[in-house]
Order: sequence, then C-alpha cells, then structure tokens
Amino acid sequence: MPILIPVGSPPLARTKPTNSSSSLSSSTQTTKADAGASAAYTQRTPLQTDSRVYKVPTVILEADRLNNTMAARLAMSLLGHVLFLKSQVPFPVMQLARLPSKQPDTRAMKKRTDLLSSLDILSSHLCTTFTALSTALAKSHHRRSKLEPQDRRAQVYLAMVLGPSVNAAKSRMMLVLDGLDVKVWGSRAGASMESGDFDENAGGRRDFEDEDTSEGEECEEVDSEDEDSGEESGDESGSDCPSESESDCDSASDSQSESSSSETPPSPSPPRSPPHSSSPMVLSVKSNTSRHTSPAPQREPVESEPTITYAEEQQAIKTAERLLSRTLANACADESMESIACELAPTQTHILIRAPRRFSHPSWVPRQMWTSSLEALLSDFLEESGIRPPPRDEDGVGARKSARRRGRGAKCEGVYVGCRSGTVVDEEGKSKRGVDEESGDEDEDGEMIWWSWDGKIVGFSDW
Repeated sequence: MPILIPVGSPPLARTKPTNSSSSLSSSTQTTKADAGASAAYTQRTPLQTDSRVYKVPTVILEADRLNNTMAARLAMSLLGHVLFLKSQVPFPVMQLARLPSKQPDTRAMKKRTDLLSSLDILSSHLCTTFTALSTALAKSHHRRSKLEPQDRRAQVYLAMVLGPSVNAAKSRMMLVLDGLDVKVWGSRAGASMESGDFDENAGGRRDFEDEDTSEGEECEEVDSEDEDSGEESGDESGSDCPSESESDCDSASDSQSESSSSETPPSPSPPRSPPHSSSPMVLSVKSNTSRHTSPAPQREPVESEPTITYAEEQQAIKTAERLLSRTLANACADESMESIACELAPTQTHILIRAPRRFSHPSWVPRQMWTSSLEALLSDFLEESGIRPPPRDEDGVGARKSARRRGRGAKCEGVYVGCRSGTVVDEEGKSKRGVDEESGDEDEDGEMIWWSWDGKIVGFSDW
C-alpha cells in the first residue's frame, strides 16, 4: 500500500538542511554560552600556570619584571585590604583620611591619626626597601661562579602578622612577589649583571688604569725630549757662523732690517715641526705601548630596557592595584577558595620581609630568632598553595611534618603576584648562597633571614 503524503507539507528532503542548520546554530549558541560560563568560572577558580595550580588569589601583570615602585605600591595596597578585611579599621584606608571629625581631641581621632602616620611612613620606606633588597640579591647572585638568566629576577616574600606578637599570631598573610628586578642600584646601566664591575675586582681595574696612565706619561716625556733636542740643534747650527764673515753677516742683517721696515710685515710663519729623527722613536714607543696594553675584555651586550614616562608608570601601577582589588573581591565571593575576611579584635600588625644578611636598611631590624619558625611557615604555605612543588618523599615523612606544623597557630593565607615571563622559584626550597671562587667558602652574607619593620601599626574600631 503506498504511503500518502499531504500536498501542503514540505518534502522530506528539505527538512534535513533546516534541522541541521538549526542544530548548528543551537550548538553554536551553546558553545558560546559554555565558553562564557567557562571563562567566568576560570576567573573564580585557582590559576593554573606552568602545569601547577595556585590555590591562592593570583595576580599576573603584563610585565617581564617588577620594579621597586610597583612592588612597594602593591604591598601597601594589600596591607590596606588586609586591615579592612580583618576588621582592624572601620572603613577602607583610603577613606579614613577623608572622614570628618567633630572632636579632633578624642581618643578615636588620635588612634586614626597614629595609624595613618604609620602607614605613610611605611609607604615611604617600602620603595627604598625593595631597592636595597634588589641590590642585596644581585650581590648574592654574582658571587656564584656561574650566572644564570633567571638571576635578573627573584621571588621575594613579605609577611603581615596580626597579633600581639609574631609568635602569638591571630592571622598571617604572605605576599609572594615573583619577578622582582634584581640589579645593583646606583651603578651604570648593565653593570649590575657583569662580574667585573664589583668591588672585588676594583683593584685590578685600578692597576690596569695606572699602567695605561704611566705609559702615556712616558710617551709625553719622550715627545718633549725630542722637541728640546730639536731646538738645541737648531740653535747650535745658527750660532756656528764663521768668524771671518761676521761683517758680511752684519751687513746682510742691516739690509734685511731696512727692507722689512719699508715693506708690510709678513704673516707669521707656521710653527716649526720637530726633526724627522724623532718620528721613528715616537712611533716605536707608541707601538710598544699598544703591544703591551691588553685589549679590554669584550662584554656581553646588555638588553636595553624600554623607557617609560612617569605618567605611564603611574597608570600601570593604578591598573595593577585595581586588578589586585578585583582579585581579592572575587576570592572573598568564591566558595571554592577560603575567604581572607574575618572578624578580629583590633590588634597590632607586624611587617616582616625575607632578605639576605647583607641587606641594609635603617628601618628594618634582623630577627634571627624568628627565622626558623617563619621559614617553616613559608615552606608549608608555598607547598599548600602550589607555588612550590612538594618535596618527593616516598615514606611520607614530609607529609607528617607539614601536618604537625599546620596544627600550630593560625593558618597562613597569602596572595601571589607574578609576571608574564613565568615563575622564579627555588625547587629545593633552600636559600641560594654565593660561593667565593678563590677561597671556596660559602657566602654567609647571602643567607636568607627575616627582618621586621621598626614601626608600629595598631588597629582601632571606634570612629
């Protein structure tokens, strides 16, 4: 029995392109929606960089290195957010100075003034702090026998401890600055990365310069002696006139004087050149000098850093601060990540930094007694956050140590700030010490210890 098809219905062959096109359009819309959802989700999930997952709020800047100004501003921005999120100030730090006060002599006003003054002083100190830290790290790196490309960047750590003391902390916040520009500040461009520009080799350079100057002085003495000998020979030749022809010489001189007085004075004659006999001697001395003088060592070409204006630098800093604020806001709203916001009673905030022993700054005090505990705390934080790969331990001893450390005190939170050039991390988790090539001893001044800022930051709740 034949199948009857209604006349008004479209043929079956025409329905296939329509269905395929609709399915394609719907699939395209679904793909776009999924891509948008996945992109939005990617911003909230932990960042994955270099096949590692960072479980902390992460900020990646569009720069190859972090300069001292950028590092200082980001540290101050994070400190302001931490004080507000930890309930150390009733309002954001930027708004505290704008709040009007009806009674300026009140106790709350005094606390607010002291806090703002301390933050202002710390802001001025941090810029020079990272400058001194960069110089100290550069000197530590250059004492090693072999320089590596990543020595131009370093990973530095700044800790913010809230509590009556560092050992009795109620909250800990670790700032990881990955990619700090490492160079000797105050030297010429590119001198910080060359081993011949340090004080250890300054004596050799002075000897080399003294040798060149002494050889130059010898050349000048030889030239002056040749000129003197030429003048003496000329005088002797002029004075050897025969005695019997003295009258002829006198008459000739009188006639010349009369003719010169009647005529116009001639133009001055050019200076007499030294005798030809002195030229070979001078050339030989110069050739010997050039033969004994060793050529200057060829230095590797230094990459010229792009120069930016002050306005461009400030715009980049403001963009980085906004990115940090948005990252912290997303982290507080994300359920998959632990929020750094919590209610704490007003207490003191301690600022600590990890730097070599040769680090020198009048506002920072070395704290050797806190180094072991803070190093253990930092190691656990880097491993838990994924910034540093965990050590390979087959019998699980390392895991038990980490669990025992986590049970002591408050948990350490943190923020990671990196660059587009990638991460710089010591895989072994140990401080890099320079080695003196002559003695073979370790550089004790390059050992990493913790330093504390000598200022005082105390929170308040009244306003």
